[in-house]
Amino acid sequence: MLYANGVPGPSQPPDLLGQLKRILIPAILLVTLVSALAFALYHWWPGDQSATQRPDPGGAPAPSSEPAAPDAIAQSLATAREHLAAGRVIAPPGQNAVQTYLEVLAREPGQLAAKQALMELVPIAAAAAESSIDRGELAEFEGQLSLLRAMGVGEARLEALQRRHDAALASLTAPAPSSELVAPPAAVEVATAAAAAPAPVESLAPTPPVAPASADSPPAGTATPSVAQDSPGAADAPTPAPATAASAVVVEPVQVVDVAPSYPVQAQRRRIEGWVELEFDIGSNGSVSGVRVLRAEPAGVFDREAIRAAQRWRFQPRTIDGAAVASKGRKTLRFRLSRNS
Repeated sequence: MLYANGVPGPSQPPDLLGQLKRILIPAILLVTLVSALAFALYHWWPGDQSATQRPDPGGAPAPSSEPAAPDAIAQSLATAREHLAAGRVIAPPGQNAVQTYLEVLAREPGQLAAKQALMELVPIAAAAAESSIDRGELAEFEGQLSLLRAMGVGEARLEALQRRHDAALASLTAPAPSSELVAPPAAVEVATAAAAAPAPVESLAPTPPVAPASADSPPAGTATPSVAQDSPGAADAPTPAPATAASAVVVEPVQVVDVAPSYPVQAQRRRIEGWVELEFDIGSNGSVSGVRVLRAEPAGVFDREAIRAAQRWRFQPRTIDGAAVASKGRKTLRFRLSRNS
């Protein structure tokens, strides 16, 4: 600073406090803002895990994910496969493959193995339910229908099963019709000659009758896959009545057209083997009708294909004194896979 005469005056001291304020105030504001932002991010950022890291007031460790869940699912899947291998597709209640797979999906809706298995079992389970109805096992039908609906079986198939069940139930409760009204003349003739004629054969071979094989003899060779047809054993062969002068000449049926059943695709894929014992009516013209399953192992797996094949069989009918009459036949079909396939 200069005076008026040009002589320099005393210098002003620098404003240090003002400079310090201008530096510190923005720094304090910046630190405060950063601290508030960090606090907000720590407490409210999505996926924050601070709550699970805090110690429990009671001293117990925080619960973790369930390590046993995958093991339980794997055990249930193994149990379902055991049921399937034993033929327990949709019955008995609580001990079948379909119900076990559905329980797996109830615990883990996205379980791929259970979903795939149920999709493949839809036709097999529906056929098993039909077989249960045909065998007269009607008490468990409602439970089986619920399982089929949960599997995703179409409504048309479910309604057909319901009608089949209702018809079978009605036939059990309806009074038996009079034999004079429904029995054809051929059936009356067979019933009249029953005392003198031998009993109908229980199993018929596709060729003329030969000496009966042993009950323990193995079936014919198999292909990949194959269906073996049992011939009557010594214990199953009918005992002919003693020949007398008044005895009628009876010739038992002989199969002339033999159609082998197809091997179900799902059973072949799952390497399932089994057998089906059929009983059927042979008309006086040699046609086959009224095919029904007596026994099957596993139940419901091979029944449909066995029935379809039997409906196409043809026989030389049973004759009494040269007159063709209706009779019954019985045959067991075995479904086997080649061991080298």
